[in-house]
Parts: sequence; structure tokens; C-alpha cells
Amino acid sequence: MSTLNAPNKMQNDVSPRPTGIRYGFIAALITIALAMTFHVTGMSDYSNQNSAMNWISSLLSYAVIIGALVLAMKKHREDLGGYLTFGQGFTTGFWAILIISIVSAVWSLLFFSFIAPDVIDTMLETARDQMAEQQKLSEEQIEQAMQFTNWMMSPVALTFLAAIGTLIMGIIFDLIIAAIMQRKSPVENMI
Repeated sequence: MSTLNAPNKMQNDVSPRPTGIRYGFIAALITIALAMTFHVTGMSDYSNQNSAMNWISSLLSYAVIIGALVLAMKKHREDLGGYLTFGQGFTTGFWAILIISIVSAVWSLLFFSFIAPDVIDTMLETARDQMAEQQKLSEEQIEQAMQFTNWMMSPVALTFLAAIGTLIMGIIFDLIIAAIMQRKSPVENMI
């Protein structure tokens, strides 16, 4: 009977936190490097959020996050002797996503406050132009809308929105990847 309990004891002794945190930091640093590369080379188009390069940048960031989740869960599964429950996988991924969100939030605040504060001005000008051209709003209506837009595009608001967006998308990816990466031990399959 003690042989049957050995896999469960081993699984309880290995925490998913260090693995998740390690891969979360790696993914965050890679996504920051990608964002800076796109910014410095001028490939980011802040006046058109639907540009092809912005889509490519977003897809690359998502690919890095997905890759980090897969690698973190794979590593944790190896640490557990080749087996991983859905909960263990999700917890590992959640730690990674949490770190990615926090580091991305700090990075966004630094970027929009100190590195490239002019980006917000470009986005605000674009929003004003779109309101005037596409929505045919009067100058008074544009001013009212711009008050809200100014608040939404402050460094703090953009940072908060980026962190929440990353966390939500990351949790969705985490759920899917944990379901795929799980591998139950023979003892659990018998229960």
C-alpha cells in the first residue's frame, strides 16, 4: 500500500511556483524585448492599432506566452516524474501568467511615462481625428469624448488595462494548455 501512495507524496513535495515564476520572467523579458524592437525600428504604428505590424507584434507576444506556459508545464511534469494533473498544470501556468502580467504592467508604466510618453499623444490625436472624420461628431461632443479618452489613455490606465488584458488572455491560454498537458499517473487512472 505504501507503494501506491509514493507518487502522491512525490507530487505534493514539488511546488509549481518556482517553475511558473521562472518561465514567467523569461516570457516577460522576451515580450518586452519584442516590444522594444518593434518600437525602436519604427514597426509599431501607434496611429493605427489595426495595422499589420501591430497584429504581428501581438501574435508574437501571444506565441511567447503560450510557449512559456507549455515549457513551464512540461518542466513541472518532468519534476513530478512524468505526471501532471490539470490543477498542477493550471497552477504552474497561473504563476507564469501572474509574473508576466506584473512585469508587463511595470514595463508599460515605465514605457508610457518615461521611455515614450509621446506615444500617448499620438494615440490621442488619432482618436480625435477618428471622432471628427468617422463619427461626424460636433466639436463639443469631441471635447466631451476626449475627456474620457484622456483619462483612459493615461499611463496608469493603460498599465492597468494591459495587466488585466494579459491576465485574462493568459488564464484562457492556461486553461487550454493545462488540459492538453495533463498526464495522470497509473495510480490516479485506477481511482
